[in-house]
Amino acid sequence: MTDRLVPAADILGNEVAKSLEVLHKDLEAARERMQRLLAQVGKPAVCRGPNCGKGLWMVKHNSGRFTPYDPDGTNHFITCIDAPLFKREKEKHAR
Repeated sequence: MTDRLVPAADILGNEVAKSLEVLHKDLEAARERMQRLLAQVGKPAVCRGPNCGKGLWMVKHNSGRFTPYDPDGTNHFITCIDAPLFKREKEKHAR
């Protein structure tokens, strides 16, 4: 077994490798669009979690509620290590 990297085309074939390359470029473009969108509609903030403190964007939705997003557009409740601390009271009592 060698430690050298093998080109994707050697493993998957040229057409699949090209498709993956296009998808990767599309994903990067989508991330850039999401970052621009968050900068336009969100308010910069910092997570209040005692162990987190990451920079994020707060976006107000039509419901009037704010949702935190990471700079890449991921909902911060998915990535925050302190997410359980932010559960709504009614969810805590519903159990």
